[in-house]
Amino acid sequence: MNGLPVPSPQKLPRWRGFNLTEKYRVDANKILQGNDPYKEQDFQWIHQWGFNFVRIPIDYNFFFKQKQDVDRFTLKELDQAINWGQKYNIHVNLCLHRVPGYCVNDPDKLKPGTLWNNQKEQFQLRSYWSFFASHYQNISNKYLSFNLINEPPYEKTVPFQAPIFSGEIYAKVVKMLVNAIRAKDPDRLIIADGIRNGIEPVPEIADLGIAQSTRGYNPFYLSHYQANWASYATATTPPIWPQITPNEDGMDQDDLLKKRVLPWQELEKKFKIGIHIGEWGAYNKTPHDVVLRWMDDVLMNWEKADWGWALWHFRGDFGIIDSRRNDVQYEQFDYNQIMRRSLPSIKPETHNLDVEMLHLLQRY
Repeated sequence: MNGLPVPSPQKLPRWRGFNLTEKYRVDANKILQGNDPYKEQDFQWIHQWGFNFVRIPIDYNFFFKQKQDVDRFTLKELDQAINWGQKYNIHVNLCLHRVPGYCVNDPDKLKPGTLWNNQKEQFQLRSYWSFFASHYQNISNKYLSFNLINEPPYEKTVPFQAPIFSGEIYAKVVKMLVNAIRAKDPDRLIIADGIRNGIEPVPEIADLGIAQSTRGYNPFYLSHYQANWASYATATTPPIWPQITPNEDGMDQDDLLKKRVLPWQELEKKFKIGIHIGEWGAYNKTPHDVVLRWMDDVLMNWEKADWGWALWHFRGDFGIIDSRRNDVQYEQFDYNQIMRRSLPSIKPETHNLDVEMLHLLQRY
């Protein structure tokens, strides 16, 4: 790799990589579980395998305490991850996954949340992005971008206090955050998720000079089959691909192209807005052969569209390492192998690699 391309809001590079999820959520009781440090080995392997992008979703509770105090220890770990991005030629996309008043992972995730009409929470969120903009203002857009809010509400028509959630309401909050960032770092590359959990483009923010991010979890029955937090947790009929009968999420490659790619291409062409798939993947209960066929189709669509993507995630149930699938012949590999070249005293650490999935991703 000879360095990263220079991105712009009008045309994002075809970044390809993974989500790193060490600090993406707290549990329902607001207990900071996990809060693991980021791992240099992740950046080493991502680079070694030919990828150049990580999205880092974070929960604000890890970083910001009462009275807006910043947890400097946790911030130092994030700083280190961004430094590793520069060291290994990997672009880091920093995302606020949970914000004051909204998170897609809350039990009532189909409700729009309080952020959208709560001025106090909006100001709180604005202060967080203002801090990050100031803190990272000297880092090039080649290596760092900001992703404002993870997956704004799904339902456009669910009443919540007042008014009904819409692209216009979302745009007001996005504009406030963009202005706060640009007051500290005028040229920072900013990316906003689409509404309906990221799957619908937002023309209402097309004039802000920012890029947009979509998702690749369709059909949802396939991507979240038996996921205990999702609507198909108790499903017993394994998904297949292509599908036999139509559904609103899509039934084959052409159907996904029409429903999940063409609307975004229309936005891209009309407003000259860069597009990226910030999350996608399939849970480990979906049959592996089905997942690979589906992945091949969606990756082909995105390659034709010249869009990049970030798999959810690198290590874990959706990923290529330690995904705990019961129908995969994993290859055991030494996760510390690269590190041990310069530090022989580091002990080997064996993990399970889904080689078939890795090779499929590398083809695109």
